Amino acid sequence: MQVNFWAKSVAVGGLLVGLLGCSPVAQSGMNMNLLGVPANVTNISELQGRSRSGATVYVRGKVVQQVPLLDARVYSIEDASGRINIWTQGAMPQIGEEITVRGKLQFKSIAVEGQEIGEVYVEEMERLNS
Repeated sequence: MQVNFWAKSVAVGGLLVGLLGCSPVAQSGMNMNLLGVPANVTNISELQGRSRSGATVYVRGKVVQQVPLLDARVYSIEDASGRINIWTQGAMPQIGEEITVRGKLQFKSIAVEGQEIGEVYVEEMERLNS
């Protein structure tokens, strides 16, 4: 009796799900998928209303702008929900490149005539393969 290809694939897939579900990686809070990219990537629009600095976040998007400054490098990424600036000490990514960033959420407070017009941005800690 020969077991067909699809039955073997389903059995192996079920075994992997079972093993990964009990692994230390799955319980660490990092929530990595099988490709090594964090599964807990936040939509950019969800970050825009936050002013909680210091939280570690994962964002993914397409690089749409580069802003080389004298003492820093800033680039913007965009996903289907919005755009956010990323501050980095590393090399600038290429415009059009799809990237995933692990970073610290930051908020720069700017008060103009009693109104808060501050900006949320991400301080890059690590650039991951997308």
